[in-house]
Amino acid sequence: MDIDTSYDEISDENLDTLVWQYRQENPSGGCAYIIGRLCSVHSLRVQRHCVVASLTRVDCYNFNNQPKLIITSQSVLVFKIESFV
Repeated sequence: MDIDTSYDEISDENLDTLVWQYRQENPSGGCAYIIGRLCSVHSLRVQRHCVVASLTRVDCYNFNNQPKLIITSQSVLVFKIESFV
């Protein structure tokens, strides 16, 4: 019995679509939940750094206009609401 340690190949665009869909359903869901969902619902094994990069790309649009946690260089926490016109 071998342990499968391989990851599935998925384009950034397709991963972003799946992450965006998940974020619409669960705006407060984090990386671990998304990885679990990709595995359980879509049978995809995706590396954590790929999911983090996708979250960064998807969240930059701030679709739900939720407060974003921003960490400055002085490690001061700032909440900011970004709106796109």
